[in-house]
Amino acid sequence: IDFEIHLLVDKDEKDKRPYSTHEVRLGNILGWQLIHKEKIMEIDVKIVRTSFSYKKGNDIIDGAITMSVLEKDYVKGKAIYDNLLNSFRFNVD
Repeated sequence: IDFEIHLLVDKDEKDKRPYSTHEVRLGNILGWQLIHKEKIMEIDVKIVRTSFSYKKGNDIIDGAITMSVLEKDYVKGKAIYDNLLNSFRFNVD
């Protein structure tokens, strides 16, 4: 699982929600999630990327949490990933 968070410098940017996503809860904020399948060296892998953006004072914070898991382990991995997402608490205004 890869976690990244950024302070947005260009505050004129609009919502960067990717197409073909659905909303998910990350603790106390909403994000959007995209799930897709890839084949890496003939191995089926599912990739789940959850992106988020929220306002804190005059700043906009955005980031993403990405999980790559073997397709055969997806159900178990997704349960762990979802628990991680639900555990976050962001200091929002």
